[in-house]
Amino acid sequence: MTAITTGNTAHNPLARLPHLPFTSALPKHKAAPARIVFSRSRTGYIAYRKATPIAWLVLGYHQGQLNNQRKLVKFVDVAYHRQHERGISMETAFFDTLPEAMQFIRTTFDKVGAA
Repeated sequence: MTAITTGNTAHNPLARLPHLPFTSALPKHKAAPARIVFSRSRTGYIAYRKATPIAWLVLGYHQGQLNNQRKLVKFVDVAYHRQHERGISMETAFFDTLPEAMQFIRTTFDKVGAA
């Protein structure tokens, strides 16, 4: 039987060195959050973070009447995933303008990180 010697009696000088965990001499810092990018789609915009879709902004309108006058109402519907303690839900929000909807997505995902 051939025995393999290890530890302090090993023939390899590296095996005799104490096993210390690697610690970097560089200061530790938090990585910057990934930037949210809005890409135009057929129905509005899709918000991406690290090439993953995180929200959908749909430009909508409704034509009707108000006081017997033609009325056009424009709006933006937003759908996004929200992670919580029991899982992930699809949430929706409603806005009057596209900049309001985009700002909502930025602040929501900056607050909670990646959803």
